[in-house]
Amino acid sequence: MIRLGTSVVKTESNNNNNNDEEICHHEEVNSPLPSINVNVSHVHTHIGMYMRVITCLAVLFSALYIILSHNYDAAEQRWAFGAVGTVLGYWFKT
Repeated sequence: MIRLGTSVVKTESNNNNNNDEEICHHEEVNSPLPSINVNVSHVHTHIGMYMRVITCLAVLFSALYIILSHNYDAAEQRWAFGAVGTVLGYWFKT
């Protein structure tokens, strides 16, 4: 027997056949526990937005550090300018 929220799922094997089938019966149970409804898509939307912002800020700050410090070669500075352009293009895309 498996309890799922306010319903119980009883499983029993069907031994009449050689097949490994299970018969499920759903019964409603009055539970003293309140049911919790969570809008998961809303949570995933916020987490996805936060992750995009954090990732872009990390790339942008590292690229700006390379550009403004003048301690890096031309190849690293080209990468940094490309990273800044990529981040700006991501956020300004139409």
